[in-house]
Amino acid sequence: MPLIFTAEKAAVLRFVFDERRKIMAYTYEIERTINENNGVLDSKTYLDICRNSPQITRVKYNDFDKFFQIWTNDREGEFRFQVVLKK
Repeated sequence: MPLIFTAEKAAVLRFVFDERRKIMAYTYEIERTINENNGVLDSKTYLDICRNSPQITRVKYNDFDKFFQIWTNDREGEFRFQVVLKK
């Protein structure tokens, strides 16, 4: 017997799958995440972005001002933000 999914069931499965992966595949999603958090990311979010965003070409940490910077290959510019440990 074939499996039949309603649109509602498919949406729930997609949500569960996406929540497990936390894919940040697009540069605009990285930018939105940084902006929503006022330029301060927790370490888990930072690692998720780095692991799941193949368009990132460079990551730099400046010890002087404690900021990270990342560059992507699909758009000019850079993102600057801080990373804090989650408590």
